[in-house]
Formats: sequence, structure tokens, C-alpha cells
Amino acid sequence: MGYQPLSLDPSAAPAVRRPSRFRLSLLLAGLFAGAFFYTCGSSPSAWPVGDDTTAGGDSLCPQAMPKVPGVRPDITDKNYEGHLKNVEWRSAAAERLAAAVRINTETFDYLRDLPPPEKGDDVEDRKGLTEFRLWLEKTYPLVHKHLHLDVVNRYALLYRWQGTDEASKPLVLCSHMDTVPVPKSSLDQWIYPPFSGKIDGEYIWGRGSVDTKNTLVAIVEAAELLLSQDFKPERTVIFAFGYDEEISGYNGAKYLADALFALGLKDNVELLVDEGPGIAEELGSTFASVGVSEKGYTDITLTVSAQGGHSSIPPKHTGIGLLAKMITELEDNPFSPELVDENPFLGSLQCAAEHAKDMNPWLRAAIKNIGVVRKPLVKYLSKDPQMRYMMQTSQAVDMINGGVKLNALPEFVSAEINHRIAPQDSVASTEAHIVKTLLPVAKSHGLNFTFVDASNSSIVHNADANAVASMKIITYRGALEPAPVSPKSGRVWDMLAGTVRRVAEDTWELKDKEKKSDEDDGEPKDKTVVVVPMLMPANTDTRHYWPLTRHIYRYDPIRSDKSFGIHTVNERIPISDFIGSIAFFHELIRNFQELVQQAEFGGIPDPHHPSVV
Repeated sequence: MGYQPLSLDPSAAPAVRRPSRFRLSLLLAGLFAGAFFYTCGSSPSAWPVGDDTTAGGDSLCPQAMPKVPGVRPDITDKNYEGHLKNVEWRSAAAERLAAAVRINTETFDYLRDLPPPEKGDDVEDRKGLTEFRLWLEKTYPLVHKHLHLDVVNRYALLYRWQGTDEASKPLVLCSHMDTVPVPKSSLDQWIYPPFSGKIDGEYIWGRGSVDTKNTLVAIVEAAELLLSQDFKPERTVIFAFGYDEEISGYNGAKYLADALFALGLKDNVELLVDEGPGIAEELGSTFASVGVSEKGYTDITLTVSAQGGHSSIPPKHTGIGLLAKMITELEDNPFSPELVDENPFLGSLQCAAEHAKDMNPWLRAAIKNIGVVRKPLVKYLSKDPQMRYMMQTSQAVDMINGGVKLNALPEFVSAEINHRIAPQDSVASTEAHIVKTLLPVAKSHGLNFTFVDASNSSIVHNADANAVASMKIITYRGALEPAPVSPKSGRVWDMLAGTVRRVAEDTWELKDKEKKSDEDDGEPKDKTVVVVPMLMPANTDTRHYWPLTRHIYRYDPIRSDKSFGIHTVNERIPISDFIGSIAFFHELIRNFQELVQQAEFGGIPDPHHPSVV
């Protein structure tokens, strides 16, 4: 999938900018605060309520305390405080990720509709997947001794670490082996070759180092470390590793999900964690963003079929001209931004309003008073595209084709349009908006207008006996509704958020003893990390896992300002971030076991739970 933050450097070239995980950079712009209140038609003094307006003092963004495992402190000493902070062990772990990067597992669009054969030869482009599995088996002997491995649909990997309490719901950790391709035209832009797995002392370089072999290897590293200390889980832990996430997971995650359903796990998984956003410093504070939902998705093709002929006697509008009018009409009538309560982006804003140290106070007040100023706040935030598309269904014309010769009128032209559907919309409402927008074009130009859905059923919206051309909207298979919103409170969320904070607030960069510590510079550095629920505008393959549990969270424990190159050149991850990723999954597996005791057996209250503080 790949989901990296946007550089806040205004001098950064647009071509190398990266999509944002949790970007509130617009809120930094105090210049716009006056314009906002001008739009509201009032000044701050005219507001009906003050800055701190949370009802009864209740938090808009409550934080779970960092969660330290209470069982087996020896594992904390030997692994968490030992191996993970040992220079030699870290170097060896970095080399293992580098070795994974050296295995080419690119996936290409044509493979989406080409299921692998059960036996015999497969296409060359999937060769690396077998090599990757064999590498895992050789590199992690304890995992392959103690966990049960099922190879699903030839390449997907399903590991089951059986717990002693078979009645408890399991934890599922997801990742994927595949990477996006490296265009040959970009090879000369790479500092190190994309599959070199170069380690330069600070970074591990190569395609997949951030998206997302880092999480896959980190999960297996964490398990190998735990097994080295004879760790035995009470509650089952499952690893689900797909191989075609970059093309929606129809041959990987879908089959893994079916295998989990066959094990009786439909609506019977406690927690599922997949890739997603991560850690970023914004507005003077550090935020760890956890994806609790994703925008929906649908693609359409617009086509125009017109009579051909010699270009010396053209009609008023050629097929290309008619298609251009359709595209212009769509772009002139975009979807409207709305900030509904169900949108997790509102939760992101509220967390920023409560915890960001450097937010403009007027804007902080606006977010806390959302019920009073919702419309002008949406209008204000929509000035920034990153903000707008967290509240609005997007449409992007990404491909266009038409014409075969300069002196021949085009007989068939088409355009491909991608949509990411906001929480307040749906696949049906998105399609209805397109039809409503284009119907006047069809009528004014005398065009036959037909809508063809993914099942190849047709609906005629305009029929003209004297039509000069025919236009169609054709939808692809795989249209996706906005994802269900996972809970942002409760024992599962608190355990996950507490683990995020426990690891993210630790230090994974090893400093020379001669260098000054953070505290030596005067004021101690505030290491507090605020955990934020987030709407993801991009998509993962968790769509296939929705029936397993309502607790699906998307998180990648890396720092946004240090990891680079997702889906582009010079992909690389700091060794420190990779080690921090291992630490996160190591502690998540341990904390998950203690969730069983608290939830099902009463047990001793968690001293780190907010209700105990």
C-alpha cells in the first residue's frame, strides 16, 4: 500500500512529495486564522463559548497510559532492554531485513486477473515469492519449528502460534511480501540499486524496506526473539502474509481470509493489525496515527463511440471533444466536503486541538466548538487539498486514450477515473453523482447515454434516435464502500494505544556515550506521544478481513521524517525505526496475552489503564 507523510518544506518539489499520514500543516498557518473568522462572520470575542469547551471537562482525545507487560519481566530484560538495544544484535537484524529486500517480489497489475496455478510453472514475475518463503524458513528456525505454517493459494503464508487457551479470540498480524515495481526509467535516480539491500550504517536501502517488508520481517523477528526465551502464548497469535496487496489482494489476502473463516474465525478475532500510518511531529507535539477506517474506492471508465471519417470534414465535436466536455463537467462539479461526526478525521482534529502545543488558539477553539462553526470550519480547512480530501470524495482522471491517426476522426475514446469515497458517501451515491453530472451533457449534445455496472448490467439514461455518438460509464469490479470504523475506546484500543506509546516514547537510536543526552542541553525533551485515530485516504487489503473483527487497526511504527521513498526512488528505512518496529510487535504480542486475563478472568487491574490513574 504505502502511506508516507508529505514534506512540510514549501521548497520541496511537487514531484517528490509524499502522501500524508497525519498532516496538520495547514493548521500552522496563523496567517489564515483571521481569514477564517472573517469567513465565520464573527471575531473570537463574539463566539458563544470559550476555548476549553469540552463538556464537563471530558477529554476529546483520552490517552491510554504506556503499557508495559507485567508477566515475564525477564523477557523485558533480555529482549526489550537487551537484544533490541545491543549494537551487534541490531546490526544482524538490519542485515536480515536487507536480505529480504534483495529478493525481488515486485507485483504487476496484470497479475490481478491471473491466479497462480496449483502446480507446475508460474509466470516469472512471481518467482521471487517462493524464494522469499524459503528464505524465511532458513532465517527463522524457531518460528518454523513452533508455529504451524499453511501456504495458501501457492504463495500466501498463514502462521499459527497456538495458545494454551483455545477458547480465547486470537490476534492477527498482517503484512505483505510484494512491492510496487521499480520503473526502469528511474534506475539512474537511485543512490543505491533498488534491490541491493544496502546498509550504510544508518539506513537500510531498497524497494520494500518501508512498504512493507519492514513490518513483515519485524513481526517474524519479534516471534523469533520471544521463542528464544521460551515464550508460550496463552492466546493464539496468527501471522497473515499476502503477496499481492499492491493490486488489492485478490489472490493473497482474500484467500488468507477464506482460510481464517474456515478455521471458525469469522467475527471471532479479537484484534487485527495491518500496515498504516505512523509517527510524526506536528505543531510542537508528537502524534502516532492509527488508521481506524479507510475511504471507499471505485474506478470508472468513460467512453465515447462516434462515427469515423476524414478529419478534413469534422463534426462540431469529435469523440475526443465530447469526452473532454464530460471530463470538464465532472471536474467543474466535484463532490462536496463534509465533516460528519462519523469521520475519524474529526477525531484527528480533536486530538490536535487538545494535545498540539503550537496550534493557533483560534483554530483550537473552532475545532472544540465544531457544533457551532462546522460549516465555516470545513470551508477553511478545505483550502488545503490534503485537508479537503479527508472530508470529500476525490475524483482523479488518471488515464486517457483515443485516436489512431492524425487525419482520421476518432471512433472510440476513453478515460479512466479513480474515486476515493468519503465516509458520508457510498459507491451508489458516487455513481449517482457522476450520472447526474453527465446527463445534461448527453442531452445537450444529443448523445445516447448508458451506465454499465460491474455485473455488466446496463441502464439507459438517455436515448436519442438521431444520436451523433454514444457515451458510457463502465464501473470496474472491486468497488469498495468506506471501511467500518473501528472502536476508538475500550480495552482493545487501550491495549493497542498503550503499546504504541510504550514503544514510541522509548529511544531506539543508539547514541555515542560522548554525545550529550537530550537532558544535557537544558530542558529535557518531551517524549510524550499522542495516539490519534485516523481516516486513511488510501486503501490496504484489509477489505478481505472485515468479517473477522470490528477491531481492525492500521499502524506502522516508524517515524515519518526519517523513512523515505514509498512507491518512489531511494526507498529506505533507518535501522533505528526497524528496531523500533520489532519492539512494537514484540510488546504487542506480550500485552495481548495480558488482555485475556483482564477481560475474561478478572485478574488484577492494569496499573497503566487510564481509569486507574
